[in-house]
Amino acid sequence: MLSKRIELMYASQQMDSQTYEQLPSLLEDIEQKLGVKLEDDNAGAFVTHLIKAIQRTKEGRAIVEDPTVIELTKEKRKLFDWGMDCLRPYTSDPQTIEGEVVYLVAYFEMILGEEFTC
Repeated sequence: MLSKRIELMYASQQMDSQTYEQLPSLLEDIEQKLGVKLEDDNAGAFVTHLIKAIQRTKEGRAIVEDPTVIELTKEKRKLFDWGMDCLRPYTSDPQTIEGEVVYLVAYFEMILGEEFTC
């Protein structure tokens, strides 16, 4: 269950209290956008990555990705925008999170399987 994963990550100080408090709302928003119920079997790794990505972003340590990979990922406009929406509140410079968003888009595609086309 995702709640157990989230509780464990909070208890082990892998996220701060602000992220912990905001996460349920963020996950509900993601579920609504994707049209999929996020559960441990389909989104456990995604939620773990999302929490770590938020913390890295807050600390100014967001993943840096090859610009070509970022441009290719941007072609998946809707998914890329959704990924940006997840991390944008945690940075003053949205360009710094594009590398993180590449990975969020990959998770969105995994969760959605072949059901989604941009």
